[in-house]
Amino acid sequence: MNIKDKVEQYSIEQYAKQHSLQGKKVLLRIDVNTPLGENGVVDPYEDWRIMASLKTINFLSSEGASVVVISHIGRAKEERLKPIADYLSQKITIGYIPHFDESLIQERIEALGHGDVIMLENIRQFDGEENNDAEYLKNIANACDIYVNDAFSVSHRKHASVHAVTSLLPSYFGIQFVHEVSSLYDVTKREGTTSLILGGAKFGTKLDLLKKMLPHISYAMIGGALANVFLKERGFNIGASYVDDTDISDIVDNEKIIVMIDAIEGHGDVIMLENIRQFDGEENNDAEYLKNIANACDIYVNDAFSVSHRKHASVHAVTSLLPSYFGIQFVHEVSSLYDVTKREGTTSLILGGAKFGTKLDLLKKMLPHISYAMIGGALANVFLKERGFNIGASYVDDTDISDIVDNEKIIVMIDAIDQDGDVVSVDEIQNHDVMLDIGPETEKLFEHIIAASDTILWNGPMGKYEDGYTSGSISVAESCAHAPAWVVTGGGDTATVLQETNLIDTIDVVSTGGGAMLDFLVEGTLPGIEAIVGK
Repeated sequence: MNIKDKVEQYSIEQYAKQHSLQGKKVLLRIDVNTPLGENGVVDPYEDWRIMASLKTINFLSSEGASVVVISHIGRAKEERLKPIADYLSQKITIGYIPHFDESLIQERIEALGHGDVIMLENIRQFDGEENNDAEYLKNIANACDIYVNDAFSVSHRKHASVHAVTSLLPSYFGIQFVHEVSSLYDVTKREGTTSLILGGAKFGTKLDLLKKMLPHISYAMIGGALANVFLKERGFNIGASYVDDTDISDIVDNEKIIVMIDAIEGHGDVIMLENIRQFDGEENNDAEYLKNIANACDIYVNDAFSVSHRKHASVHAVTSLLPSYFGIQFVHEVSSLYDVTKREGTTSLILGGAKFGTKLDLLKKMLPHISYAMIGGALANVFLKERGFNIGASYVDDTDISDIVDNEKIIVMIDAIDQDGDVVSVDEIQNHDVMLDIGPETEKLFEHIIAASDTILWNGPMGKYEDGYTSGSISVAESCAHAPAWVVTGGGDTATVLQETNLIDTIDVVSTGGGAMLDFLVEGTLPGIEAIVGK
């Protein structure tokens, strides 16, 4: 029996044809390791792994099973799955346990009804996961009836949640896992012309794949830095191009292997290299990984304003390797942000979002120079609380604003949208209420101030935009779009509002930076700027 047939034999769908899943407690391993945007939420354009996992989750739930979902996210132990759970909750009904409290988890598992789904916290917080020691999973497994692996993408590793766990429970494969194994098995069995395309910087396992597939394919097209290995071995001068130290002597002259016949080197040509954050040196501000590339270049241009608040190698240390200059967008953003506090007339600041961070420094720095500061989002809760209002169960940032709490320039919301979608005056908030967006009266108040302003600086949404509380942010966006004022905005969430309302082209300046914009306005410069002008 081949591997495809074996996996299909142990599929959860096959199991369900012979046994009822009704009332079964299923421990389900999925892979929803998804990059998050600057706002800390899932980018819908990056949700493909999440969407793939829904096939098995929905199948189990529809069959009446109670599903306990485990996964990992990122590389750091402290990273959390809450953004993933929040995103999934937009697609299905799912619970989430933010702490790995075994007694609480067991209670929740026992209380699960038919079709219920809960997600546990990041399993890579446990050393046992990567050491293939399932001890941390024993009590959870004891509360479950079967285990399902639907995480094909991590099953090349002997980790506890895909390997050792199978000694604790009867084990099966999920729908996506079976689909991937079946498709990959079939790829070398199909008739006709089969072509392999390989790219990237380093061979690694790709060389083993290439050698194994060569007898069964018609062509192997090699691009990226992998091609440099073949070009060098075939006698071509590859200049200062990166080359992997790999022995390909046994296949170098294989006629099935096609490499690039010309490289981009002419006037006006453009090439893009692979993700620079794959190198530890990038975030450690060590430009060693860039030396050979810099040696092949004449000048360096920084047009990445949005990351220039970080001392990273590609915006800071790199300037020691080449004559360095700024790009057009970078200059435009610096010029616009510098001018924002120098303009005459009525200047208004609009701040939103969940946490103050650098925004508090910006607010304090700008207060002497502006006419109004309109505060929305959860930031407003800090002022409301300090001004004696009951904010109920609303989120509040632990920030000291005692020195500015009574400043008359600071305008906060006078009504809000609560957890039930109702409009509530801020002086009528009950202990159980959660304020999730500014209300219609606040929208009118902010609109009036915006219309009377000559200059506007906006950063951050007015409500919990990612959860659908969009009305306040859209209202501010429309007010800014229709105002005669010169408008500057920045931050990923703010740009999203403008993009989704098709108003982005009506704004005078949309900064590419969130944190970078705030840091520049507070400090008057950035590490990426000083690296060039401070030489």
